[in-house]
Amino acid sequence: MKKLTVFLLAMALAASTAISTSAVEFTPSVQGKEAPSVVVTKDENGKEVYAKIVNKNGEVVNLVGKIGMTVTPVSKVNEASEKISDALGNAYEQVKAATSLTDLVPQISEFLSKTSENIKAEDMVVRDLFDVDIDDATRELLKDGSSIEIAFDLGVSADEFVVCLHNIGGDQWEVIDANKVINNGDGTVSVQFTSLSPIAFAVQKSGTTVEKSTTMVEEDADAKPNPNTGAGNVTGLAAAVLGCSVVAFTVAKKK
Repeated sequence: MKKLTVFLLAMALAASTAISTSAVEFTPSVQGKEAPSVVVTKDENGKEVYAKIVNKNGEVVNLVGKIGMTVTPVSKVNEASEKISDALGNAYEQVKAATSLTDLVPQISEFLSKTSENIKAEDMVVRDLFDVDIDDATRELLKDGSSIEIAFDLGVSADEFVVCLHNIGGDQWEVIDANKVINNGDGTVSVQFTSLSPIAFAVQKSGTTVEKSTTMVEEDADAKPNPNTGAGNVTGLAAAVLGCSVVAFTVAKKK
């Protein structure tokens, strides 16, 4: 009986080691929390503005109201349209299966080496994954090469190193140019996109509290994001580390 107990314990430890090294590291709350708030301003007539259309010269040429944009977090993936649900669900599964951020974005290491002497892909932790969708009228405004600028309230510090990735389709991810991501110094980050779909923000581990579970469990191969909690059907506390967000990275500069 004692030998059997030792054997089972060894098997459990082996399984837990495989699980703990098989996925990119994420903050525990990313699956269940809402998407970051979009910073809303008002135009000269008092109308709410959720985004700006910026042309190639950096000039604001149009404003986008609430009706023109939809933000969907992983926790609401099963309540979204089929298009958004498929794209966001696939992004979630890709991040969950990745062994490192370079699996998702091979160019991330080169990007970070040009941006910072000290930051490496393994120093980053994903904190948000969500989808941003715009209506046809707003999408039409981007066809001439213009970008849509959106400010997100991430609650980051003024000197926090922020990265953002964009899932441009299928298993393809892009790193948004560093000069298109601005840390505004007030907890918000402004990003300019030429197209929209699942995106994610990542921060340096030293700037984020990551509570890893010490409970080792096996993951359900058929796990899907839960619309109520955002977590997949993973048993045990380790679900907080194994599940969650992803997407795109780009270093945010101070404004």
